[in-house]
Amino acid sequence: MDYDNNLQIPNQKEAFLRKQTKNEDITAEVFSVSTMNSTKRLSRERLGMFLALIATFFLSLNCFYAKVILKTYPEDFDSIEFLFMRGLSIIIYGTFHTFYSKQKVLKLSELPLRFWFLTRANANFFYNAFSISALWYLRASTVQIIILLSPLLVLVLSHFFLKEPLYWRYLVGGIMCIGGSMIIILNEQKSKSNSSEKTENNDENNNGTNHLGVFLGVILSGISVFFYAIINISSKILASHRVSLNNQMIYIGSTNVMYSFIYILFKRKLCLKIGYMMMCILHGFFFYLYYICYNRALQLAQVNKIVVITYLQIVFVFILGNIFLGEKIYDTDIIGTLLMLGYMIYNVLNPIRIHSQKKDVTHEDITRRLSHYSMAEFSFSDEDVKTN
Repeated sequence: MDYDNNLQIPNQKEAFLRKQTKNEDITAEVFSVSTMNSTKRLSRERLGMFLALIATFFLSLNCFYAKVILKTYPEDFDSIEFLFMRGLSIIIYGTFHTFYSKQKVLKLSELPLRFWFLTRANANFFYNAFSISALWYLRASTVQIIILLSPLLVLVLSHFFLKEPLYWRYLVGGIMCIGGSMIIILNEQKSKSNSSEKTENNDENNNGTNHLGVFLGVILSGISVFFYAIINISSKILASHRVSLNNQMIYIGSTNVMYSFIYILFKRKLCLKIGYMMMCILHGFFFYLYYICYNRALQLAQVNKIVVITYLQIVFVFILGNIFLGEKIYDTDIIGTLLMLGYMIYNVLNPIRIHSQKKDVTHEDITRRLSHYSMAEFSFSDEDVKTN
């Protein structure tokens, strides 16, 4: 008996060591899979933010180019007629891309999430109608600054419609953005005064007209803020359900054409100059590229982070407006821009970690799972570990 017991002790130790080694291997594999999933999510988020940056450039180019058309054809430019021709070009781009990718053009009855689909298309028309009209009275950069106040509204709407959390830093960022935008808006009167001095018409009536023009431009831009926020929310909802981007573009273009055509019927006038029409078509191309990149970014990253990156369009519009349109940049413009970009940079370098309602996977969770000895238990899903 003593001899048998002596043989059993090494066997028990060996079995214990094999079991411990197996547990350690499984634990290592679990953390390896978890790390791979975390890295994959981080890569997807970075790609989304990069696409958002590209989209931001096209968006700033879109606004800048609308001002270029206005300056080039001041007597012929009409914001609604402009949307009519641009809408036609968007329909062409969207239809071509749909057939090229072998997708189906959906009928109205076949639309998924029809409410948000049509909401986005209608909001796009009214956003552009008001923001482009504001370009008559304000610098392109000032219009863009006012529009970029929409994230304050987007954050609130995201909380109610998308269940995305609100944090104290959003309040701080909102104060910084509003302060920076007000500084830049106040510079608009300086720009108008300098323009009046050049034409030697800087009398009291002209100053009153300048004030009224600035006020009207701010009002038009402010109205467009609401529609821009609706576009952001509806785009996020449609992107989360993988709704066809090409069909979205077709319906956006169709909505623009439909509303603009009604306006043209009453006005009974449409500019058909070749150069003007070609510039409108090119503007539609910039718009299409913007939404391709923007909607893909929304699928890869949270709407709050995407909105933050869009602040870079301030820089793009300032530079393009100064170089090609002669719009002066003031020192206070730089201060206001730094206030807004300061919040953006802080938010990007210090991302908010958003966790699911489930508690994070801990060492105790791993130990508990080891007792099952099943590799199926170690296939981590997006809900198992939330790393942002």
